[in-house]
Amino acid sequence: MSAVKALLRAFREAETTKHGRMVISACMTLLLIGLTAALLPITFLTNDDASIMYTFAGYFTGEPYPIHGFVNLPLGYLTSLLYMLTPSIPWWPVLQLLSVAISIWVIFYTLWDIGAVNGASHSVMILINVILYVLAFSYTVARLSFTTTACMLGTAGALRLFSIDSGRDSFESPSILLMLESLGLMIGCFLFRNSTGYSLVCFWAAGVAYHAMNTGVYRAAGERKQELLRIGAYAIVGLTVFASLVYLNAWTYQNMNPEGYAAFEEARGLYQDFPHI
Repeated sequence: MSAVKALLRAFREAETTKHGRMVISACMTLLLIGLTAALLPITFLTNDDASIMYTFAGYFTGEPYPIHGFVNLPLGYLTSLLYMLTPSIPWWPVLQLLSVAISIWVIFYTLWDIGAVNGASHSVMILINVILYVLAFSYTVARLSFTTTACMLGTAGALRLFSIDSGRDSFESPSILLMLESLGLMIGCFLFRNSTGYSLVCFWAAGVAYHAMNTGVYRAAGERKQELLRIGAYAIVGLTVFASLVYLNAWTYQNMNPEGYAAFEEARGLYQDFPHI
């Protein structure tokens, strides 16, 4: 009993700090994903991911191959390199599961931080996160797909920007670390699937615009210029990186896409109901 009391005391102390909430959220994420893996078979949602995995693993070419029409080139090179180093590990689903887990972790501790600022108890926030996992996130774990993986990364990235209130009541500016977290998650979104990045970059841009607008309206003149320059530089860097990934993806399609995948893409364009099994 003394061990249980000590654990509960450590938990109560941890949930009062951001770092403690991050650690608890990481434990929750691992526990919930572990339960999902124990109760449900983790498989691919469609045969697209099987094709991607077999390509990167070298099933079609005889050796790991980094180019697939659905995935951005840097991620293709990373995955094929991992297959070269340790071919016995199914790296494509491993990378997807890791990315989904990171996204869930970020969403958990971000929502918990928001709840803590607004006076919500730790039990309420744990319940909210568990319900959110059961109703939505468990599916993205049990049925892996490069589309939903990208969606999870982009959602977590956009949410980070909205996790603090830079409005009149707080004047809290997004930190460099928070901005980099958001940017890194959005880059991951684009690497897994450009089309999902197109959709979720709108929410990322809305978060940047929100903080810029609050800065312009509520900040004192002496602080306003410096903060707007910081936010503007962040926006320019982010949009430049995203545009570069989009261009790289288009260049890969035109110059490095194997003929078989090019024909497959053309078929998908002609027949929008192209079947998945």
